[in-house]
Amino acid sequence: MSGDGKRAVRVAQGVREELTKALSREVSDPMLLGIIISRIELTDDLSLARVYFRTLTINEEPADLKTVTTRLYRFGKRMRGAIGRRLGLRIAPEFRFLFDRGQDNAIRVQELLSEVDRELAERKANEDEEPNES
Repeated sequence: MSGDGKRAVRVAQGVREELTKALSREVSDPMLLGIIISRIELTDDLSLARVYFRTLTINEEPADLKTVTTRLYRFGKRMRGAIGRRLGLRIAPEFRFLFDRGQDNAIRVQELLSEVDRELAERKANEDEEPNES
């Protein structure tokens, strides 16, 4: 059914809004205060939500990210039923929290493209400086 995918997108947006509200209003854990939900991927059957997050307040060291992910998992377990009720879902999706590396990857690609541009400009400048031997 083609409508199912669209429903998953709509529900994912609702889940994102509810999680964002809950993180700003219902969390006292200092490690979770700077969490930003960047995107949610919801399976078509609405059973699993991959929740991608970024953080403003902690280092992105593996140990810190593991701690934050564990705390988000506990938070998600507490919020699952409430979010399901708020969105009118019979069964609320299970939340899997994943650190969103998409922005880091985009920055790295941009850095690499800039480096290539610099190298091409240097080559062109060097070619322009060389005298023509005719």
